[in-house]
Amino acid sequence: MHKVLFVLFLVIVNVQAQESISETQLNINNLAVWIQADGLTGTYANGYQRDAITYPAGEVPVVYQDGFVWGGLVYDGQKPGIRVGGNTYVGTNSSGIIRSDGTPGETTRIWRIRRDFATADLQRDAVLFYSRPKEEITPAHIEAIRNQYKTDWLEWPAALGAPFYDADGDGFYTPQFDSEGSPLLYPQADEPGYANGDQIVWLVYNDADSAQALTFAGSPPIGLETQVTLWAYKNQALGNVVYKKWKMIYKGTAKTSSDAKIDSMYVCTWTDTDLGKWSDDFLGFDLERMMAYTYNSQETDEFYAAIGFAPPALGYDLIAGPAIQTGNPTDVANIDFASIHGWKNLPYYTAWLKGSGSSDSDPNRGNDYNGTLQWYNVMRAFRPRPESAQEPLTDPWTGERIFFQNTGDPVSNSGWLDQYPGDRRIFPSTGPFTMARGDSQEVVVAIVIGQGDDRLDSIIKLRQNDDIAQAAFHNNAFKIIPAALVETQIFNGTANIKVHAQTDSSSTQSIIGQLVDAQGNIYFEETSMQPHILEMNELNITQIDEGLFLNLKTKNTQGQEFLWPKVQSQITTSGPLKISSVEIFDDNLNADGIANPGEFLHFGIALTNSSQFDKTNVTCRIKTGQIHDYRYEEKYQFEAITAHASTSMAYNRDNPESYFVYQISENALPGQTISFR
Repeated sequence: MHKVLFVLFLVIVNVQAQESISETQLNINNLAVWIQADGLTGTYANGYQRDAITYPAGEVPVVYQDGFVWGGLVYDGQKPGIRVGGNTYVGTNSSGIIRSDGTPGETTRIWRIRRDFATADLQRDAVLFYSRPKEEITPAHIEAIRNQYKTDWLEWPAALGAPFYDADGDGFYTPQFDSEGSPLLYPQADEPGYANGDQIVWLVYNDADSAQALTFAGSPPIGLETQVTLWAYKNQALGNVVYKKWKMIYKGTAKTSSDAKIDSMYVCTWTDTDLGKWSDDFLGFDLERMMAYTYNSQETDEFYAAIGFAPPALGYDLIAGPAIQTGNPTDVANIDFASIHGWKNLPYYTAWLKGSGSSDSDPNRGNDYNGTLQWYNVMRAFRPRPESAQEPLTDPWTGERIFFQNTGDPVSNSGWLDQYPGDRRIFPSTGPFTMARGDSQEVVVAIVIGQGDDRLDSIIKLRQNDDIAQAAFHNNAFKIIPAALVETQIFNGTANIKVHAQTDSSSTQSIIGQLVDAQGNIYFEETSMQPHILEMNELNITQIDEGLFLNLKTKNTQGQEFLWPKVQSQITTSGPLKISSVEIFDDNLNADGIANPGEFLHFGIALTNSSQFDKTNVTCRIKTGQIHDYRYEEKYQFEAITAHASTSMAYNRDNPESYFVYQISENALPGQTISFR
């Protein structure tokens, strides 16, 4: 009896402590995200800043902190005209809403719900939330988590703007529970949530406190309320994705004129990435996807090697930017999952990718108005300094003005690529748009992880995961995402492509598979014979020079169609390319051209192109399992291999990019085979 009373006492203490909770964690899938009630990400624990995002959840940091910064020309009867606010490393906002009179409302906490909290095994949740080993988690910890979920479900702040499903349509949030203590879900009862997410975090903050607002970059407040919704899913297709939405409402301050407006407004989804070890990162920008991303500069990362992982890649994709009216009926904007014709969502306008050692430092922090001017410059594709006589971002080779950097493709080793690894920060901005007093705007990003067999394969997986994240959002169909497996066989002159696709949703009526090229031209199309399963077999087809993509269309039992583009990419039918010979260029002990025990080899290969097409920009990568201090990876770029011909690597002893390296073990035996991949 004493033991039971003691456990109950712990539960009550934990729940009471969390009723005014100022921080929480989104952790239902492979990412864990810490966020605070005032909008800051990450938390302070044991005297130091805890990373905002880890992957795998709770294990390795990928984001130190991220934030949201706005800037514009404010016409509200006050000065100065250019103002900037938001949060990065420091919080200059107060949790809570802005009242109708422009004054800050009461300080609020942060809320977190998951739909299955009453019956789910919450041990993993407790491990991540309390940052403790599994063996240290007690039933009291788990019950405290469960009770907090119930408290947040009951006290969901719908009256402040938190999203919910209104089963009875009365505009008020009235949750209900069954006799077992489980919540009744929509449409049986009102349910908190958004986008059918498995876990939701919601908070609201404002800049209405003048003294606090000034500490960000020296700008007085404008009266901007920001509501933040984070949501995620535990299904496999979106297991590496977290969605984050900022809803801005321009309410004004007590001094704001009734006809106030903000012109030329931009917002920046700022991020300080630390992909494992912070000092070996690269940055890139994917123009097609509107995604800034971080990847590793080396084949191994110290932190990920410790858990047996190849370095992942991390992306921030602008899923839905601010919406502006165009008057063009062919334009369609996604606003809170509604399609609005005559409007469009803005893409990123610019992205400053900041690396360590850059000649430009970050905008000033603190009560310094120069920081405001510097931020506003960055959001409009200018260098942060000089503040007034702006200097545009320029291409370092041509001197031409640019809006995006590092837009090349690391996988094919082409275009403008990051060169000097180190600490990285991302400043992608979208705009311009205008807000009158009372207007609102929404910005949605997807935070996406790609985990591959090596650092470049992780970029490929990142793109695939991001394409699914985009399609799921724009279809507003997060739980019926089809999965696909593609197999190809290449012969001399012909190829086979086999596709297996399926959905787990009982509402799926049919699946259509399309194999298309980069321009969207359809080469092959087939409709499933079964509602949930597509078997697509294209046999003995004539080889196609360029890579193909697999698009899937699903139709539900209500007749709605959903397009899932590029579910699989890089489907190759042309080939094969074969390694026709291996040549030892140099062996350091006796130079006899033979691999002897203990020798350090420089070697190369010859590739034969058996297809009827010329191949250009072919990158050959070989994994030896050995790490050499002066080499990031083993790769060689063949500029061209003509049809039905062979090409060898051109060896230059002084150019490490012209050969592969391998050291033979001193214990190697004669006739032993060494395999590379």
